[in-house]
Amino acid sequence: MPPAMIPSEFVNVERFPLSTNGKIDRKGLAESIQKNIKVKHNAKATLISQKKEYVELAKSIKKIVCSISGNDYIDYEDNLLENGLDSLLLSQISGRIVSDIQEAQGIWNTKY
Repeated sequence: MPPAMIPSEFVNVERFPLSTNGKIDRKGLAESIQKNIKVKHNAKATLISQKKEYVELAKSIKKIVCSISGNDYIDYEDNLLENGLDSLLLSQISGRIVSDIQEAQGIWNTKY
């Protein structure tokens, strides 16, 4: 088949819409497919947005780790203990991450 005839996308349809005489309603089918494609693209856009948020969160955490450890060369996959961090520094990092997230979300942790 020529590349132009190969579908770029496949859409699952639960059932084909039928006209009053029992034939496939092409207009209704096209509308159903367009609706499914919009839902699929909206879900994809949501995933992309969530991925961007994840990347920003990872950058923020890396910035906190670097500032507390004093080591600007720690990478995402590095072992923190092998890079000179101990339990006290890890505790400080954990506390700072929690407080920054709460501050960013407008959550104040009140203790009674």
